[in-house]
Amino acid sequence: MSEILQVKNLKLYYSTKKGVVKAVDNISFALNKGETLAVVGESGCGKSSMAIALMRLLPRNVNTYQGSIIVDNEDISKLDEKTLRERILWRKISMVFQGAMNSLNPVLKIGFQIAEALLEHDKRLSKKEALAIAKKSLELVRLPEFIADRYPHELSGGMKQRVVIAMALVLNPQIVILDEPTSALDVITQANIINLLKRLKNEKGLSYIFITHDLAVASELADRVVVMYGGKIVEYGNAEQIYATPKHPYTQKLIASIPTLRSDKTLEFIPGAPPDLIDPPPGCRFHPRCPYAMDICRVEEPPLLTASNGKVACWLYKGDIVE
Repeated sequence: MSEILQVKNLKLYYSTKKGVVKAVDNISFALNKGETLAVVGESGCGKSSMAIALMRLLPRNVNTYQGSIIVDNEDISKLDEKTLRERILWRKISMVFQGAMNSLNPVLKIGFQIAEALLEHDKRLSKKEALAIAKKSLELVRLPEFIADRYPHELSGGMKQRVVIAMALVLNPQIVILDEPTSALDVITQANIINLLKRLKNEKGLSYIFITHDLAVASELADRVVVMYGGKIVEYGNAEQIYATPKHPYTQKLIASIPTLRSDKTLEFIPGAPPDLIDPPPGCRFHPRCPYAMDICRVEEPPLLTASNGKVACWLYKGDIVE
C-alpha cells in the first residue's frame, strides 16, 4: 500500500490560565491509501486535538504547533492559509466534526449548506449548478433529493449525520477525518452509518482517520489502530493483532473493559484518572495507573519500540527504537 498521509513529530499545545496543555505531544504515524486508521483512547487523550492539528483549524490560544503533515508528498503544515484553503482543505482532506449534527445552520436549507463549500472553492459554479451537485452528494449517502429543500430540524439524527458526511465528500477528497461520527446515535443508526462508511470507502477508494473512544465500533472499520494516552501514541499497529494480542498495559485494559456476546468474562476497569496534560507525570504517562509499573517507568519516558504486532511505547518490551 502507498502512503497518502505522513505525520511526523506533531505537537499541539494550548495556552490556558493554569498553564500550557500538551494536548498532542510529538506523535508520528502514516495513513495508507484506501485504509481506515482508527485512533482510540479515553476522552481527553488528544484525539480531537490531533484532528484539528491535521486540518490546521487551530484555536486562538495555540502555544506550540510543530511537525510535518505530508499529503501527496507535500508538507501542508508549511503552506500559507490561502493556499491551504484553496488546494488542500475539503479537496484533499476533509473532516466530519465531533457533534457535527448540531453544527448545521438551523436557518439554512440542507442543499445550500452542502453547496456552500462548492461555491467557495469554485467561483465558476453558479448557485444552481452547485445545488445540483449537492443533491447528487445526498444520493451518495442514501438520502433522497428532496432533503436538499429541508431544514436541519426536519431531519432525524441519522439523517443529519449522513448530511454532514455528504458535506465532507462533496469535493471528492482522498482523506476523510471522522471525529466520533456515531457517538450521539442509537445502536441501530450507528450500524447504518458504519455500513454507509464501509460502502463509501469501497466505492470511492477513501482513506479514513476514524477517531473514537469506542473500541467495539472501531473494530468494525479499522485496518490499523493508533492508541493514544495523555497526548502520546502508546501503541500502533495492525487492527486484528492489536485486538487479539494487545501489548501495552493501557490497550490491554481498554480491550478487557469491552463486554462480549460469546463469553462470560469479568469486565475490567482502569483505576485512577487520565493525566493532567498541564503537568503530566514524569516518565511513562500511564505509570500511575499501570499494574506493571517499574522504577524506570517513573523517571524515563519509553520510546516507541518495535514489537511483534507493530509499535509499542512500554519498557516491558525490548526492540529496536523507532526514529
